[in-house]
This record gives sequence, structure tokens and C-alpha cells, in this order.
Amino acid sequence: MKKCRCLVMAGILLIMATGIGISGYGKAVQGVWKAVPLVSKQNREMGSQGGEGGQWPHALEAGKKDSSLIFYGTNTGGIYRSEDGGKSWSPSSRGMLARGCNAFAVDPCADQYIIAAGISDGNDNTQGIYLSSDRGGSWQRVLDLPIAGNKVYIDGLEYDESSFDRKKGRCTRAYYSTVYDAGNSIYMNSSQKGLYRTEDGGHSWTLVNGDMTDAKIKVNPSNGCIFAARSDGIYVSNNYGKDFSQVYQGTVSGFDVSWKNNRIYICSGNRLMEADALVLKFQQISSSSFPSDTSISRISVSPVNPNRMVIQSKQGSMHYIYYSEDRGQNWQLWNYNGSKDFFPYMSFEKVFAWSYQEEGCVWSFGGENVIASKDGGANWEWSSEGICGVLCGGKFHFNIFDPQIMFFGAQDFNGAITTDGGATWRYTDVSGNGGWGHVYGGYAASAQVFWGCLADSWSAPGQITISFDGGNSYVRTGNYISKLIPNAEVSSYQAYNDPQVFFAGNYRSGDGGRNWSPMNGCLQVYTHNPQGDHELYGCEERKGYVVVSYDNGKTWSRVNQIEIPLTNRNHLSDVQIDGKRGVLYVAANGCELYRVDIQTGDVMNLTDRLLKDELGNVRVSGIAVDSGRNLLYVAGHSSTYNRKNSLQVSADGGASWSDGAPAGKSNGQVVVSAICPVINSKTGELWLSTACHGFVKLTGR
Repeated sequence: MKKCRCLVMAGILLIMATGIGISGYGKAVQGVWKAVPLVSKQNREMGSQGGEGGQWPHALEAGKKDSSLIFYGTNTGGIYRSEDGGKSWSPSSRGMLARGCNAFAVDPCADQYIIAAGISDGNDNTQGIYLSSDRGGSWQRVLDLPIAGNKVYIDGLEYDESSFDRKKGRCTRAYYSTVYDAGNSIYMNSSQKGLYRTEDGGHSWTLVNGDMTDAKIKVNPSNGCIFAARSDGIYVSNNYGKDFSQVYQGTVSGFDVSWKNNRIYICSGNRLMEADALVLKFQQISSSSFPSDTSISRISVSPVNPNRMVIQSKQGSMHYIYYSEDRGQNWQLWNYNGSKDFFPYMSFEKVFAWSYQEEGCVWSFGGENVIASKDGGANWEWSSEGICGVLCGGKFHFNIFDPQIMFFGAQDFNGAITTDGGATWRYTDVSGNGGWGHVYGGYAASAQVFWGCLADSWSAPGQITISFDGGNSYVRTGNYISKLIPNAEVSSYQAYNDPQVFFAGNYRSGDGGRNWSPMNGCLQVYTHNPQGDHELYGCEERKGYVVVSYDNGKTWSRVNQIEIPLTNRNHLSDVQIDGKRGVLYVAANGCELYRVDIQTGDVMNLTDRLLKDELGNVRVSGIAVDSGRNLLYVAGHSSTYNRKNSLQVSADGGASWSDGAPAGKSNGQVVVSAICPVINSKTGELWLSTACHGFVKLTGR
């Protein structure tokens, strides 16, 4: 007798509201989008809400008028804003098409105006200078420039305080020196490089000097004189950037100016130098405690008390902070308290931002997060509440029997497991490196047994690595998943009808993970039918067929009669089920959505019904079906720009769609670059993994 193929969803979709003319679909339900920061149980009990960081830090800037306003920029994880002096942070990427930022400038007289240098990994016509007129609540691109700037720490943005216009209530002049020789020439041509100037507060920009690239800019607030620090020396301009004269020739790895005492400070080789900003004769500051035997860079001086200063000292691969309380005469090594960090501390370049109101308050980068000192740089600790940037490696699933349990693999950071629905988390050192580890397709069969595919790099094949004792130890099985499955799409799962049957990519285990063998007829498993026979659904290798198994993955058969064309993938990227209506939704080729009738095998292409983004593109990476609310979600991100509708939702089975982010009451700011949507079957919450913005969920519906 033929088994019933009634399918219900146990899966994952991204947001776009659509309809397909199937009766019984409901209306989109309102709710609240919330970030899901990673936090340990211990720190949660101490009052911390958490924030794992997780993306490469690039820029940090505090407002002069009000230093409780701080901006933090990452390479691909967007912008974060704090309005309470770094105690908490929230995303600030509304209107920002570029995926990251490597420089900020806050208007020193009117801090509702902020300029940012938007960067991306690729050139998709989204980089350039962005302007905010509402303290970072939203952004508008005002200068189209192909800025790469990834892992480049040159703060080339600066307002000219002397240009303050009383009638307009703001500064009108600002400067931007492009990143070019330091790695940006791959996108920018020579006619675009140089120093740009605005005379209307940032709305329009003019190239005024084609040679002044890769420069950190400081502007005298009383007379508008420009000081520019390049790797080969210090330059000065007295005609608003048109011409520069070199006043110091030599290597410069650190530069700051104190307008409090009118002194210029530079790191040159292994020396600390200073000069009067008017006389411009540089002399070495003699100090027996200065770490001259290390690589010194990035000096930063307190704008409140110029006796206080900090520097970065690089020793091998480690970056340390030294601080001085007497204008560089004596230096001491910092102390870092990492008890609040979620991931193990990993050393990154230091960029500094001082408070303009509190003498000893300074912020910097720890690992891939923000840290703070209240005593002028002597003692530091985590200050990243709300900064969520972990990149989930591959797909994630809640445990199909107890959705309070979920383990996800993390690209770069091994992964984490929760047993209380995401309220608290525990870091999992799958690689055994105490820090770095690339794990894809994580799944937890229980709080004690969980696994993922551990890879040597982002593109290397993953080896199934499993823990049987809650993460105290891990077993590398020697089984590497198929190279046909990109790490970003690896899926692991469990059979409903036999909890001892596990899946990881193209491998199956019938004995609770002790032994694994490749499957025949199925490349990987995506979901099961939560009703009826609880059959499993997956995809076929190198073919556009959905496959089904009624014997816990031992054998597989095709569902669709007509093959879905594969143009740039070796398999279908996701399959999710709406068992009430007997249909499957299928993601293909990174940009296509199909519906397959389970009984007839008929295929319908729904791609043309999906919304296009700002650049006219459609992306489909994941699917979720909310059977209880009759909603269908589709997610799709871009690796080079922020898509405004990366989550779409349909209330009519895919016939029509809407932007999924506005369905939440947080105006969509936390829904950026959605990849994989999953419904928690117990709470009904929609969870999303995102591209470098951590996890978010739609709750309170």
C-alpha cells in the first residue's frame, strides 16, 4: 500500500510574504523582532543580556558634544550604535547598503549628523560615503565610491569644527581621504582616489586633491588647518586640502593631535614623537618604559586630559595596549578581564575612542567586540551588550523532539549550544583550538550528543565531529562530507521514527553517531513530515529532484516528476513541507523558489512572484513554513551588500509576497542579510540566522 505523503513543515524559511492561490492561508501576523545575543548562564544570572560580537572590528567613534553616543563599524557585520556610553548597543544599518564601515565622523557641534565610509567585500555599487541626519537612526548614500577597505584602519573622515554655521546649527565642512594604496585599488581607479571635501555638511562632495590618499585626517577646530598622516610622513594644508606640504618625513604608524595642549603625537618606527602644532618640530619623547622593542602603532590621546594616552603594541600575532598618565613619560601594560566574553579572546587590531566628557573613559576592540576602560586604559573589560555578529555555519535546526535544544556550528568560532530555547548558551570548542574553528551543519540530538562538520578553512570539506558527553570531548570520525555541498549549505538532521538515526550532509548513522556511511539516492536531509508517517525529505546529488524516505533514510525515491533545472548548484538548496496542503517548497540555484505537489509531483516555479531588491536581484537561500499561522517565509542574502527584503513572507502560499521585516515592530533594523529561517515548533517563534549579524527571532505574535 502506498504511504500517505502528507507533509507538514519542520523547517526553515526567510521572510517575504507571498501567496499562491491556495485556500486557507492566513494574514501576516504582527510581532516583535529581537536579537538573540549569545550569553552564558553565569553572565545572564549576573544581569548581562549578552552579545558575542563575532565580526572583524574596523571603526570606533564617540561624539564630541555627547560621548554617550558611540558608533562601531565592522567589516561585514554592519554598524552598531550606543546611546548610553557603550553599556548597550543596537544595530544602526537602516538604509546602509554597504555591509560594513571603516570610518566615522560625528559632527562636533550637532551630533545628529554622522558621516560613515561604507565598505563591502565586493564591488556591488553600494559602497561610498553615507550620511545620517538622525544620530544613526537611518543612512543615505551621498557619494558613490567603490571603497573596499576591509581590514584597513585608516580614519580618513573628519569634520572641520571651524566651519560651524550658526544659522544652520551644524558644521558644513568635512573631509574624506580614500583608502587606495593600502589595498583598495582593486575596485577604485586612479581618477577616484584622493581627498574629498564637502561644504554642505556631507550632502555633496568634491575631489580636491588627487594625491592625498590613505591619510588619517585631523582638522584644527579654531582655524581649519588640516593635518594628514600617511605612512611616509605628516602633511599640512592651509587652503582646505587643495595643497599640502610635508612637515615630517619618516615612517608613521600612529598619529593623534591634542587640541587641549596643541600637541601632535606620532609613532615613528620604535619611537614616540611630539611637536607643537604651530612650530611643527618633532622630538622624541624619552621613556625607559616605552615598549620600543615591539611594533608600535595607533597612539590616542584623551581630549579631556592630554596627559592620558594609549598605544597599541603588536608582539607576534598579539595586540596589547599600553597606557600613560604623564604624557608619555612612563608606560604600563594593560590588564584585560575576559570573564564576560562569550567566545575565547582572540587578539585584534586596536582602534581607540575617548570620551569628551569623562577623563578616564576610553573604548577599543578586544576580540571581535568592543571593550572599555574607565581608568584611562589600565583595566579593560567586555562592553558589547547587544553586538551580535556570529555567522552560523551552514543550516541549523532545533531538536525535533525538544526544540528547547539547539546546537549550531559557527564559521570561525566553533559553535554554541542552548538547552533553554536560546536564553543562555554554552560555547563548544569543537576544534579543540580554544578559539578558531570552522564548523558547519550543526545539530543536537540531545544535550549530550551533538555534532557538526569541522573544516580546516571556509572552503575545505568538513569532517563529521561529534560529542557524546555534552562537549567535554569530541570524536573526529574521519568521514568528510561530499565536496558537492558548499559549507554554507550543509544540513544535519535526525529521524523522527528512530532517534538513533542521524544525518550529516551525505552521511547517515544508524547507531547514534558511532558509525557513519554515505547515503544512496540522497545528498542531504532537510526536514521531515511532522504528521502522518513522519517521512524524511532531502535532495538528490547533481539532480534537481526532491527525494523522500519512509525507512529512516535507508532508501530514497523521487517526489517531483519533472526535474528542477540546476544552473549553478549541484543540488537543491532547501526543501520544506506544508503538510496541511500536501506541498513542498524548494530553493534552487540561490535565487529560485519552486512548489512541488507531493501527490502528483507537479512543479510550479514561483520565482517571478518574489520581490526584487534595490539592485533588481532575487535571492533564495532558505525556507520556513509556519503551519499554525499559514505563513510561508523565504530568506536570501547577498555576500556583498545589505538587501532590504532579505526576508519575505507570503500569506497565500507564495502567490504574493511582502517584506518580512516590517511585520515586526522594530522597523526591521535587526533583520539584515537573512540566510536560514526556522520555526520553533514549541514557541512558534521564527528564528533567522543571518550573514554576520547573529541570530534574530520574531516573537510575541
